[in-house]
Amino acid sequence: MKQIELTKALTNKNNIFGISKAPVTAELLSTYIVEGIRSVLLFALAAIMATSSIASAAIAVCMIGEFNPYMLFPEIPYWCGSVLAISLIAFSVLVAIGCLYTSLYPKFSPKTCRKLKKFALVSLCIFVICFVSGYFVCAISAGTLGFWHEWNWFIR
Repeated sequence: MKQIELTKALTNKNNIFGISKAPVTAELLSTYIVEGIRSVLLFALAAIMATSSIASAAIAVCMIGEFNPYMLFPEIPYWCGSVLAISLIAFSVLVAIGCLYTSLYPKFSPKTCRKLKKFALVSLCIFVICFVSGYFVCAISAGTLGFWHEWNWFIR
């Protein structure tokens, strides 16, 4: 609404607000700059979320398939890794939905928005349940709550 009034003020020969055209032009220019910065930051957020989703899915595939390229991941028993991998897949889906919702929100119909929210809630529940159960499976498997110490994850 404010931009429409400012645009009218710029195109009108008279000063309809009782101010000259220079401050109005500066305010309009600053509004465009702020909106441009906001758009760039929103695009950067969507790119980071998409990258995070792809990385989480790739780590989950490596954990399920027992791939360990260049010894990037610490040693973990298969069943512990598979439960944590399921939580990573759910996290990947959750972040992907967040990326779509953040970058394309105004273009979705209300029905599609409700479906996305429901799918995100299911994914969040699966993530939390599998992550917590993965911790307990790892703790039971190692015989201690600090299973990372038992498996020497942080010792070189």
